[in-house]
Amino acid sequence: MFTADQMIRLNGFPFLDKEEYSFGVPVATVMRKDLVVITSSGQRLDEIDQMLSETNFQGFPVVQDRKNMILLGYIGRSELRYAIDKAKHIRGVSNSAHCFFNGDDNSNYSNLDNFGESSSNFIDFGQFIDQTPITVHPRLPLETVMNLFKKLGPRVVLIEHSGKLVGLVTVKDVLKYIACKDAEGANRATATGSTEDEYDILADTNSRRRGLTLLELGRRRGSDW
Repeated sequence: MFTADQMIRLNGFPFLDKEEYSFGVPVATVMRKDLVVITSSGQRLDEIDQMLSETNFQGFPVVQDRKNMILLGYIGRSELRYAIDKAKHIRGVSNSAHCFFNGDDNSNYSNLDNFGESSSNFIDFGQFIDQTPITVHPRLPLETVMNLFKKLGPRVVLIEHSGKLVGLVTVKDVLKYIACKDAEGANRATATGSTEDEYDILADTNSRRRGLTLLELGRRRGSDW
């Protein structure tokens, strides 16, 4: 049997059909809280390269800093890689180059000379950032978020509260939640806590049983984010 990950790689991203669902829970119940984010400044190119090599996410939330988590936007993996390759090949930036992800504020890299750094040894990713990603409040009903996935087809929906990033959710997260609830309802007495792989299998089986279909949306959606 194919797992949900394998089905996504072969057939595209899960796409919800017209069937309506009623969960009675906010999206915060399903959202991921352990996030991989990019900060507006303070990171060097080798750190960004390491992040790309160690993850397979198709994009990353951009925040002001990891302490306040003020959301600035979202940058896709392909845009990030393109900008890095261009800067290396055309400008010859080094692995220690400073990376900036806030297109509205150029002051960060205008004073690099004060720190003994060349003002040319930086990469400005501002033009590649989506400054208006789809965001929702953590108390928004899960049904509404599923409707956003169905109608707009985003990779990810960011969860924002008072301007701060608090989580994110993908269609696969919703499918795993449904599979978990189904498993609990089917046999509460023997529920022992399924593993991640078991939830993937349940999500795939559940999606076909409930009438969810897999739509060809391209190879770019080969991972969770």
